[in-house]
Amino acid sequence: MLCASWSSDDEVLLCVTAGGTMVLLNTQWDVLAERQMEGTPPVSASIAWNGDGLQCCLVVQDAEGGKGRVSLMGRDLKEEAVSEDEAGIGPSVAMTPDGGLLATTQRVGGTHQVIFFEPNALRHYEFALPKD
Repeated sequence: MLCASWSSDDEVLLCVTAGGTMVLLNTQWDVLAERQMEGTPPVSASIAWNGDGLQCCLVVQDAEGGKGRVSLMGRDLKEEAVSEDEAGIGPSVAMTPDGGLLATTQRVGGTHQVIFFEPNALRHYEFALPKD
C-alpha cells in the first residue's frame, strides 16, 4: 500500500497499491471502483480530496526517471485531467475545498519549490522556498 485517504465527507476510502492499482471502498468495505494505472507502477503517491468529497487529486511518482504527475478524478476513478510528467514532483499534495487550486512540491537542480495547478491540471504558478 502506497497511500490511502478518506474522502472529506468520510464516505469513501481511496487506496493506491505499490502495483499501481487504485481501489475505492465505502464504509462497509465494499469495492465501489477499481482501476489499474497506466505505465510503470508508482514508487510513491499522495491523495487530497476537495471539500465535498466528490473529486480527488492524486500525485504519483514513477521509478523511471523520477518523474511525477498530477491527476484529478471523480469517485468513478476516471481521470478528468492529467498534468504533464515533470521531474521531481511530489510527494505531498493539497487541494482547496472548492477544488479550484492544487498544490504540490518540486525539487529540481537544488531548488525546492511549491507549485500550483488549475483544476484542468495545467501548471499555473510556483514559488521557490528559501535555501537552508
